[in-house]
Amino acid sequence: MYRYIPPSKKNLEEALHLFEEIIKNIELSGLNLSVIVLKVLRLSRLYTIK
Repeated sequence: MYRYIPPSKKNLEEALHLFEEIIKNIELSGLNLSVIVLKVLRLSRLYTIK
């Protein structure tokens, strides 16, 4: 089961960077969708822990 962890400033900065990168990749079709999905999964893991 996962629980919520309040994000640190570093996590928020990393999340913003990843989010911007993901949006660019989608808009420009710059990457394969599977790579974009991996980035989205990384983004979601910034806020959860087992």
